[in-house]
Amino acid sequence: MDQDHHDLDALRAQLEAGTISRGRFLRLATLAAGATVATAILRDYDTAAAEGALTLRTDGLVDTTRFKKTPPWTIAHASQGPTNSWAVMLDAAVQYGTQVKYRGKFKKLLYADANGQISKQLSDIEDLIVQKPDLIIVTILGVADLAPIGRAMDRGIAVIIQAGDVSTGKWVSNVNRSNRMNGILTARWLARFVKGTSRYVSLSGIAGTPTANDRYAGAQSVLKNVPHMKELAHLFTNWSPTVGKTVAEGLLTSHPDLQSIWSDSALQDMGVIDAFVEAGKPIPPMTAEPLNGFLRRARAHKVKFFAVGFPPTTMSLTSVDTAVKILSGRPVPRHVSVPALAFDYTQVDKFYKPHFSDDLWIDNTLPDAVLAKLGFLKK
Repeated sequence: MDQDHHDLDALRAQLEAGTISRGRFLRLATLAAGATVATAILRDYDTAAAEGALTLRTDGLVDTTRFKKTPPWTIAHASQGPTNSWAVMLDAAVQYGTQVKYRGKFKKLLYADANGQISKQLSDIEDLIVQKPDLIIVTILGVADLAPIGRAMDRGIAVIIQAGDVSTGKWVSNVNRSNRMNGILTARWLARFVKGTSRYVSLSGIAGTPTANDRYAGAQSVLKNVPHMKELAHLFTNWSPTVGKTVAEGLLTSHPDLQSIWSDSALQDMGVIDAFVEAGKPIPPMTAEPLNGFLRRARAHKVKFFAVGFPPTTMSLTSVDTAVKILSGRPVPRHVSVPALAFDYTQVDKFYKPHFSDDLWIDNTLPDAVLAKLGFLKK
């Protein structure tokens, strides 16, 4: 029992320092002391984290009365920037939600492009605070963002964090899809599909980013416990088809015994398929995402795969929905999990969209007319 309390103290310290996710804390604390105790600690933590900024109701929802304002509202989006097609669709959905879905509710949408750089996003948030919007949606690039986010909250500006798992700090709601869960789901499929012993490589995006770290951690929590799965290498691709192809070309030489691929994104998978096709080698089964360019290649070359989405448009539209509730003074959850597509190679014909470009993320909720204006229709 003493050891259990020691473990709980260590886990609580990690939670308060922001070095462990809520999900991981809950799993490890449950193992140490049971689900009831773990859940109670997490509930108390949420209350403490919100102290001075939020009031949590007895039903666990956030009381947003202090943020209620008469529409039309001014909203801001501190974006990661349109650095790839996923981010383009994410940004477009914020615009669609504020200008079309909730037409008349918003008078202005302020926008800041961080160009994928955390240092730029930090200054972007500070600049947006000066403009005094009613609410800021932050497509978070890193935990360093929590400092200016807290300052926004202190000035009475509600903040929604989207597309990133956060557990500490002052903010109203976190709209997200668990990257760790995506890693777990894809790894489970791969382990089941290969059945017998399989030598695999792991391909991640950008080293050190929360998305890459969490997806790989989720996958490894499964694959390390499957005796027939043997990891040959863990490599990074910058979520680039070009880099993915270069990495795969190297693997064909360094690991000719490669039998399967766990990958955290369809972006590098496109380059992997191209490399194997050009080399005339059989394409190993792999994990992926619902990206049209990947589906086109997988369909053409009969690739065995399992794809799980991280839906950009659902993420942003859910954030706008949540923003309307907050500014209307309606209670909202502290954490909002968005659903995502998950399917395997047997459904490729159902989801592939031949009239759209390779850049389209299939897990989409925007009308085709909007996608056409964004350039996602084939020319």
